[in-house]
Amino acid sequence: MKQDHTSPYGEGEARRLKSVCVYCGTGEGGDPAYMAAAEELGRMLAAEGIGLVYGGGSLGLMGAVARSALDAADMSPASFPPSWRSAR
Repeated sequence: MKQDHTSPYGEGEARRLKSVCVYCGTGEGGDPAYMAAAEELGRMLAAEGIGLVYGGGSLGLMGAVARSALDAADMSPASFPPSWRSAR
């Protein structure tokens, strides 16, 4: 998964993804494969050093992504910045 992506702002300028925002439901999905995929996504993000931005959910698929990323990377949880929380 280690790939550098070419920037649209300059030809040949490589840029690395620093973080991604993930949104999943709080349910476990209708198939155990969904939970397994959520856990694998979290581990892959951690292995690549890509930060996870999420709403702080701890249940279902969202919780599985977050827990697996945090466990694999030994990171502290983060959530939306205060300015995002107050926006309606």
